[in-house]
Amino acid sequence: MARTSDHSIAHSLATSIGFRLSRLARLRRASWESELADLELAPGDAAVLRALGDGDGVGLR
Repeated sequence: MARTSDHSIAHSLATSIGFRLSRLARLRRASWESELADLELAPGDAAVLRALGDGDGVGLR
């Protein structure tokens, strides 16, 4: 059985769509959390505000 070199594995990993999407998601999440921190909000706060904004006519009871 032929062994794949570490360089070849790293190259395959770096060019795979799954790896790229995962990296993009991590970078976007970090950016989003930074933007929320500037507004003194936590991700949970943003989720509540989004739910309230999406739920037109939702009462507090």
